[in-house]
Amino acid sequence: MMIQRRHVNMGLEARAEDGEGALPVIRGYAAVFDEPTEIWPGFREVVKRGAFVKTLKENDPLALWNHNSDFPLGRQSAGTLKLSEDERGLAYEIKIDLATSWERDAYQSIRKRSVRGSSFAFRAVRETVKRNENGRMELRELLEVELFEVSPVAFPAYAGTDAGVRSLVDDMLSDVLTPQAILDRAVAMDLTPAALRATCASVVEQIDRNEQTLRLSAGGKRDRMRREIELLAAEC
Repeated sequence: MMIQRRHVNMGLEARAEDGEGALPVIRGYAAVFDEPTEIWPGFREVVKRGAFVKTLKENDPLALWNHNSDFPLGRQSAGTLKLSEDERGLAYEIKIDLATSWERDAYQSIRKRSVRGSSFAFRAVRETVKRNENGRMELRELLEVELFEVSPVAFPAYAGTDAGVRSLVDDMLSDVLTPQAILDRAVAMDLTPAALRATCASVVEQIDRNEQTLRLSAGGKRDRMRREIELLAAEC
């Protein structure tokens, strides 16, 4: 399963610690427990308490500046990143070296409140999914995740890459995905509704423009696929 990202816009602070030789720190919450977040209209996601317990023991997560691996801020094994579950969620603390330019930039941006949010990158290990009578996902509960990194961020970051979108378009054109499967893939890729609408529009355009190259039977099947994708885009 691909890496996904989620965003929390709360509890981020940068402050100087008391004591001689103490490093300044960035503190925040990368995830909040038991608070439903709307990922899509009609589809919510909840991170359950205990989701990070195993990964914090077995893995070595990083802290990055705005999810950019060129700008590491800390690592758990190095003692520069502290991660823990508390009653509220996944708390983190990063020790900042102001002699490093991007660490200084991150610290000052958060201190000035220019950056207020946090995000975490993960892979779902155990989850439960509740669907409505039409098979659409209504609620996803993350029970256990593999955590890769946490990041102070200005805006939510989405993991859907150009390559992932191209793969989705190819499968849609090949008529190997049902509308529900398309939605499930889009959620897994963290595509926004607007991005999926644009993808659907591109597929419909290609159906009309280049139908002879598609692996589809003539006539009704092509028209049926166009209608399904147009309806899917309208619902996003």
